[in-house]
Amino acid sequence: MLSTMNLPTDSTRPVPNTSDDEQLRQTDALLERLLSLAPDERAVELERLYLEKPALANRLIHLLQAWEAQDDHATPTGAAIKHLTTALPLQAGTRVGAFVIDALLGHGGMGEVYAAHRFDGQFEQTVAIKRILDTPLLDRAQAAEHLTRERALLARLSHPGLATVLDGGIDDDGYPWLAMEMIDGVRLDRHLLEARPPFEARFALLLQLVDVVGYAHRQLVVHGDLKPANLMVESDGRLRVLDFGIARSLVEDHGSAPSAAVTPGWNSPEQGRGEIPGVASDQYQIGLLARAIFANGLRGEADRKGNLRALARCNDAYTHKQIDTDLDAIIEHCLADHPEQRYPDLGGLRADLIAWRGREPISLREGKPLYRLGCFLRRNPLGSALAASLLMVLCAGSLALWQQNRNLRAATYAAQTSAAQAVAETRRQDQVLGFLEETLAAADPRGSAGAVQSVDALLDVASDGIDIEFSADPSLRTEVRAMLAFIALRREDNQRAKTLLAAAEADSDRGIRPRAMAALQLLQGDIAFYAGDAEKAETLYQQALA
Repeated sequence: MLSTMNLPTDSTRPVPNTSDDEQLRQTDALLERLLSLAPDERAVELERLYLEKPALANRLIHLLQAWEAQDDHATPTGAAIKHLTTALPLQAGTRVGAFVIDALLGHGGMGEVYAAHRFDGQFEQTVAIKRILDTPLLDRAQAAEHLTRERALLARLSHPGLATVLDGGIDDDGYPWLAMEMIDGVRLDRHLLEARPPFEARFALLLQLVDVVGYAHRQLVVHGDLKPANLMVESDGRLRVLDFGIARSLVEDHGSAPSAAVTPGWNSPEQGRGEIPGVASDQYQIGLLARAIFANGLRGEADRKGNLRALARCNDAYTHKQIDTDLDAIIEHCLADHPEQRYPDLGGLRADLIAWRGREPISLREGKPLYRLGCFLRRNPLGSALAASLLMVLCAGSLALWQQNRNLRAATYAAQTSAAQAVAETRRQDQVLGFLEETLAAADPRGSAGAVQSVDALLDVASDGIDIEFSADPSLRTEVRAMLAFIALRREDNQRAKTLLAAAEADSDRGIRPRAMAALQLLQGDIAFYAGDAEKAETLYQQALA
């Protein structure tokens, strides 16, 4: 019952002023409306409200939990709300333990954060004091016992990515507080919007987060409330995680619903179902944070899943070009609805992220035909606009497949074909190499007058010359077009790749050799892969392999 809950009733508190009365009326009306909604609709409305007014949303969550504990015929509003005591902010100069409050720094999901300094004369020290308001305590003995356990829990954690807990206690109003080292940084969401870090820096932040949380899991500590407000980025790019273990410990101490200590919009499905958070819950929240890191934040429930590249483009994160289906698959795996469908631990997630960064195969897709080959090709992208760089990429991007086919053809012809056929094949190869040599000869890295200097211009020259050079051989036209389209794809020139594909498909209707058909199917698979259709790409790769 609200009337019997352990809420602060300190008689020294001043009578609420007009603004307080208006706040109570607003809360009263909102509570009335929320109680009229279905549970699913109520959760959506609370999430929306939390994004706009977190303090008000926390107050309503507290009241809703109290209301659910009452009998169905109790009065829902009015008198109930008047039992909700709002904690007064601490004023500058207030003593809290061995510290003196300097200023209010901000409000968090569970309370307030103050800047303070030590006053006991032992040594100079500036700290951040977290005052926990979500679960006010009047039983001082119980509160002291809780803080002792909490500090012992956090004392087990020693990692450069964690904010060190220095002290703790109960303030004069009965609220727990923890003194932590002062971190000179900004919240993660603010850092992403204001600093607009490049993709590599964002990826480094995600790896740091995985490392810090993974370390805590190995110490048998779960965070349970990972969100941008609990992540700080220092000027040197180091990520610091705040409030580790506080949410879960508080919930378990007071027997309230586990969802009470998590932020709407950042909770895992199992937390939404009222279950105690575990390591898989932290992994889910890391998945949400990864989407926020690469896409400049999440604006609603719809952003939790779906095409990450499209979300990044929509949010103007300028990171969408670096996001591919593998990275999307890694993050989506963290966001599976059921914990057992996610990575067994954060070590598996980290291993896949490292593999992705190195363009190595990820565990989620190992064993699929030609997937490893695709990873090898992506590890050797085009990076220059000069003809010399084009030649290097031609070698790096297609050397494995080209050499394998060449060796296989040589062995096959030696055993099964006539010398005349082998000579004809050699001539065809020489024709292709001569065509490439002639095309590359048009380039001059020094910028001589009339010389071609950009990769786009070289591709234009090569594409225009295919019909003339290979007018009598549609198979060779198909193979060369597939090679040029492959290069265009690596440069994210999707339109050119599709144009070359259309021309190659038109030639295939006239009848082409099996090797040319395989090259065409590989190209079709690559275009499907880059378009995000992994299933179609897999089918085409299998056909080419056959």
